[in-house]
Amino acid sequence: MPAARPVTPAAPAALAALILTVAGCGEPPPAPDPTPPAAPTAASIELQPRDLVVLEGQPTPLTVTVRDSSGAVLGGDVAWSAFPPEVVTVGADGVVRGVGLGTGYVAAASGALADTVAVRVRVRFQILSAGAAHTCGITTMGALYCWGWNREGRLGTGTTESVTVPAHAASATTFSQVSAGWEVTCGLSNAGTSCWGSNRSGQLGSASKSDALAPVPVADDPSLVMVAAHTTHACGIADRDRAGWCWGAGWTGQRGAGDSTGLRVRPVNGTLRFRALDVGRVFSCGVTTDGAVYCWGANDAGQLGRPDAPETCGWPDGLDRPCATEPVPVASALTFDSVAVGTDHTCALAADGSVHCWGRNDAGQLGDGSVDDASSPQPVAGAALFTWVTAGDRHACALDLEGGAWCWGDNTFGALGTDAALESCGGASCGRQPLPVATTLRFRSLTASRGRGGAHTCGVATDGLAYCWGSNARGQLGTGGVDGGGATPRVVAGQLE
Repeated sequence: MPAARPVTPAAPAALAALILTVAGCGEPPPAPDPTPPAAPTAASIELQPRDLVVLEGQPTPLTVTVRDSSGAVLGGDVAWSAFPPEVVTVGADGVVRGVGLGTGYVAAASGALADTVAVRVRVRFQILSAGAAHTCGITTMGALYCWGWNREGRLGTGTTESVTVPAHAASATTFSQVSAGWEVTCGLSNAGTSCWGSNRSGQLGSASKSDALAPVPVADDPSLVMVAAHTTHACGIADRDRAGWCWGAGWTGQRGAGDSTGLRVRPVNGTLRFRALDVGRVFSCGVTTDGAVYCWGANDAGQLGRPDAPETCGWPDGLDRPCATEPVPVASALTFDSVAVGTDHTCALAADGSVHCWGRNDAGQLGDGSVDDASSPQPVAGAALFTWVTAGDRHACALDLEGGAWCWGDNTFGALGTDAALESCGGASCGRQPLPVATTLRFRSLTASRGRGGAHTCGVATDGLAYCWGSNARGQLGTGGVDGGGATPRVVAGQLE
């Protein structure tokens, strides 16, 4: 049997070479990936400013800051939301926009974190109209607000709840004009002509006699460019031909369409074309495109501006009184720019800046220094020239060339804006000629309260704010409460001052 061959160990150098040869046949296995660092965790979120006040329609950015536990600012997406949408909205970029008067809330969220800030939206009014115990205004963005007494829904808010601060009308349309009367209000919007409130005489023009708590369209709307409402009827001017149109009660001829009374809009008889038109309790007046004034309806106190009346109309009390059921010219050769009709009197602004009034004058509302009714236009006393005139129940007001406000007539509740140098008219405080409103404010427009019992005045001043003075028994001054009112102009609530 052969002997076993002994195993000789490899030389150290040979073994090393073998190992290198084997190792060179492939790459070494990769090292394991390092553990990624943990993403920063949001620990806080904050919105600035904390208490934001914005003007309706004005875009205002909010700033949001998200930080981790060390205080470092983090990036990332933020989700925005706003409530209620009728007060405030917010975009994906955090830009806030005020939609309507009130307080809303804007929130920003990042993951499980969120922050919320209050946003107070304020408004500015461009025009006002004062009714007997309520007032309405249109903001610079075209939104309609009303305040005061809300019987029959004359505020248009969808309820009969009275309010003492501006309340948004129940309408999403944009308004360009509003006319507040006794128990009714009408306005023009991008949706056409609408009215709301009492409809006992068809003064809403809605083809029914149902009251309306919110704006309802005037049936067969002839595309009006202006509208005026008072007590039991309303009138307007058509865009296409400047003809007059009226609806509601017509028993004194105040519709200008004969002795008709109806629920639908009817054209004023004749071929007259109007540049301005206004209505009173039971009569109407308009300025034609050539500057003449025509009136129609009752003439028991000289409201038609002429001593005679072509007809006699039967009133609901059973008595017959002088009237005109179609337009008749006012007894004046002056050229007029505008007309303002009160309850039973009228004032008109002449092209030369003078103001002339006619009709009932028991409270000095004609401003001619007397208390005698006038059946033809009488110049108001004094040498002031005016750019604006408005007539209420038993008072009237005007603006001079510098925007100063002047008023005359009944001042029982301070509607004249002054307590100086007052007289007595039938035992009541009055001014029989124009008196300056006791304020340094200058105004762009004025409105004297229309409708029986109206005793307040409002205006938009050159500082951009709306002010009211006079009676506040129903919250018609819009200052947030009910009180005795007074002669001092007070800022309407809810405005950006």
